Amino acid sequence: DIYDEHLKFLAEKSRWALDEQAAAHLPAMRRLFDQTLREYQRRKDERQSLDFDDLEGLTAQLLSEHPDVRARWQSELRAVLVDEFQDTNERQRQIVYALTGFTPTKNAQQATGNTETVSSRPIFMVGDSKQSIYRFRGADVTVFRQVQDDVVRTGGRVIPLDLTYRAHAAQVEPTNRLLSTNKG
Repeated sequence: DIYDEHLKFLAEKSRWALDEQAAAHLPAMRRLFDQTLREYQRRKDERQSLDFDDLEGLTAQLLSEHPDVRARWQSELRAVLVDEFQDTNERQRQIVYALTGFTPTKNAQQATGNTETVSSRPIFMVGDSKQSIYRFRGADVTVFRQVQDDVVRTGGRVIPLDLTYRAHAAQVEPTNRLLSTNKG
């Protein structure tokens, strides 16, 4: 009865007319989006400005395409610490690997489980996959997990810091159950 009274209209063909009208406007919306991006880029160029996405992208490009620049920055660093690593993205991972020289490359002995690491600078990363909250701005918790795998595969250590004095089992256990689908 509730369905018939309140939801049945959603399945009626006449109700899809608005969706069909919106779909018909998608090409024009795409053109408007592209025009907006071009105008945004023009204004940044006019002001000789970069946004956050530009800073990330150009940094990753600079470090990957210019070995001399990468080597210079590596020589300036003794170690790299990245906090809140669960909120990084693939491009940020590339920057960290480039700055430290960390390359989890596989050698001919990969079949035996051995890997070869060329790392000129230590990396210390802190993060908690349960606290990854910046997906809306491109953070990808799978990058965090992949880096953990890279670190372990190349002889590094993942040290769980699972003792807390702020949370109690009565709070943590129901929260973990509630968020279990997010943990992957």
